[in-house]
Amino acid sequence: MLMRNRAQSSVELIIILSITLVVFLYIVQYSSGAASYADSSLKMLKAKTSVRDLALEADRLYSQGHGARSRVTIYLPGNVNSTTLSEHAIVVRLDVGAGFTDVVGTSKAPLCGHISPESGSSVVDLRYIGGCVHIGSVLTDISPAALYFDLGFNESNSSVFSVFNLADYGTFINISFSKGSIPPTVSVSINATDANLTAGGSANFTVNVSVPMVVSPGSFTGVYTIDTIVNDSIADSVDLILDLSITANYTPGALTTYADVWDLGNITAGTWISRPFFVCNNEAYDQNVTLTVADYLSFE
Repeated sequence: MLMRNRAQSSVELIIILSITLVVFLYIVQYSSGAASYADSSLKMLKAKTSVRDLALEADRLYSQGHGARSRVTIYLPGNVNSTTLSEHAIVVRLDVGAGFTDVVGTSKAPLCGHISPESGSSVVDLRYIGGCVHIGSVLTDISPAALYFDLGFNESNSSVFSVFNLADYGTFINISFSKGSIPPTVSVSINATDANLTAGGSANFTVNVSVPMVVSPGSFTGVYTIDTIVNDSIADSVDLILDLSITANYTPGALTTYADVWDLGNITAGTWISRPFFVCNNEAYDQNVTLTVADYLSFE
């Protein structure tokens, strides 16, 4: 009888311990899940706060105009997969479990640059240059932010812009040009397409625009892109806008002729030469034009 009671007590004890262990494991698992959820929520909150602060500061600099600059302290969690600046959006992608989620902040300002995905606290530079709010380390600045040309037919002009190296080390810059909407017959040239800049140094570049005699009037835009090269890769990039306005610079009237008189120069015996002759219709309607050539030449 005594042995039976002892055996029963042992069984009961084992059952109680088993139940206790199951309850304990459930509590531990629940607590771990809750802690993981809380940690994930905290990381999400830190990313959202950082993205929001950057977007708001970009808006503020954009409202102040070219050259405005400031710094923002942000904190990125350890589960950052990537950071992207696209048009008007700041995107921080977080690894969550087997997938990911994007934390997005939007700004009224055009955005460019790069945010380091490294975790922890960091100070991020912001500057409104070259038509966008540059987020991240700014290596290059330009002045002015855009070039403006107002030319008539058969006219040309030049303008100078400066490139400044803001880094505390030497950099190499490369300049490329996209003609955009500028007519193909319009000549746009620059005196140099690259330069080595010392720490804190600068370089001046001259852009020349030449409009031919025959071209459609209007407003056109091209873009010079100044890339800063560090360790054989582009570390910074700034766009310089070139705005061109072509106006019809003749006196209004029914018809205008160009090259009424030619200096033909010396003509070798038995040969012939030609010169262009343009007639421009200045009216808003079509006209029939009759050309009569006089049967005389003036010899000098």
